[in-house]
Amino acid sequence: MEQQETAGDEFFRPVKRAPTFDPAGQYRRSMAGQTEAPEAARKRRRRRRRTLTRITTLGLLVVLGVGGYLAYPTVSTKVLTFVREDLVQEIDDVAAGEQNFHALYGGFTTDRSQLTVAKDGFNDVRIVSADGRNFCLAGDPLVGEKVYYTPSTGLSEKPCV
Repeated sequence: MEQQETAGDEFFRPVKRAPTFDPAGQYRRSMAGQTEAPEAARKRRRRRRRTLTRITTLGLLVVLGVGGYLAYPTVSTKVLTFVREDLVQEIDDVAAGEQNFHALYGGFTTDRSQLTVAKDGFNDVRIVSADGRNFCLAGDPLVGEKVYYTPSTGLSEKPCV
């Protein structure tokens, strides 16, 4: 014969999970023989995934940083070389235009629109001075140092006099 439980009997039922002492000094319920709650398992998996994502991201940033540190000098040297070659080509074009102008009119000009030269490139090439005997060009690249040109001295980083 079975007895029916009443509300008062719930209080006297034996505890399945007895409190145990934790080394950290905390009392907690023992989970021995019980499965973990689904919500707690989800939280633990989420925490592990988040940690793994952070570690992977940090590793990727370290690899990219080291790669950039090693590649930057090579890339910057190639860019400066390319820009310098482009600037020298533009200066040569303007100098050839000045020589053609001198052959036609007997002097040099400070007005670039009078020269038969292709349009400006990315660099700023200006005619600084011109007279009947000589001219001076200044080239200001996107990156790097300014370059000056006169027919008598050629390319130089010193301003024309």
